[in-house]
Amino acid sequence: MPKPPPSLPALGELELALLEHLWRTGESDVTLAHTAIGKRRGITLNTIGSTLERLFKKGLVARTKVSHAYRYVPRMGRDEFAARRVLTAAGGMQSLAQTGLLSAFVDLVADVDDAALDRLEALIADKRGSDKRGSDKRSSDKRGSDKRGSDNRSSDKRGSDNRSSDKRGSDNRGLDKRGSA
Repeated sequence: MPKPPPSLPALGELELALLEHLWRTGESDVTLAHTAIGKRRGITLNTIGSTLERLFKKGLVARTKVSHAYRYVPRMGRDEFAARRVLTAAGGMQSLAQTGLLSAFVDLVADVDDAALDRLEALIADKRGSDKRGSDKRSSDKRGSDKRGSDNRSSDKRGSDNRSSDKRGSDNRGLDKRGSA
């Protein structure tokens, strides 16, 4: 399955509501989404279907055809989506680091909660450990970068791990860009 886009496209209120519905339910077809969201808003079934199609084209949902209807699933979890929204609002990872916003965030976490700072440190250590166990190709790519080993992963920090984006298993593997097998 292709990866979600590194930065998030602009989203409307209905697109966000449909993503929330998908995060809550795990998957949905147009009819279920319409029942959950469209009816109480006075929105037609076709509008819900068109909006899910837009989310698919934006790379935020995946779909599989079941009988005559598509089933939609989110391509990333709510937490990753929220992190990407913050990153996009900050102007991207490079901007985040250059403007001192990243340092300010760490300072804020340290001021508010030592335990959260410890968790952040553990997450960083875990990520560095999993990167070291990653493919030899990534290790060889690091040779041409700076002394700390920055290897331009800022646009997609998940690497080949994908733990945060696909907790549903392998339902959609082997699909092409259109969602067909």
